[in-house]
Amino acid sequence: RVFVRRASDYLIGGTYEVPSGLGGTFRVILKDACDTFAIVQNCGNCEDFDAMQPYRVPLDALMELDDRRVA
Repeated sequence: RVFVRRASDYLIGGTYEVPSGLGGTFRVILKDACDTFAIVQNCGNCEDFDAMQPYRVPLDALMELDDRRVA
């Protein structure tokens, strides 16, 4: 059985990973969440990726740091 995660399952200010769209992942801090999307800020990444403004990702794209999903 698959359990759908809701916004209340995530910790605001917690550190997660999201797909980068470049074949890897970004480490992010969760700024806000609703049941369909999350607002995140890059943190702890290489190059200038941490300078990006906060952005929106689908809520189910958030992965806990020890949660390694197959793409």
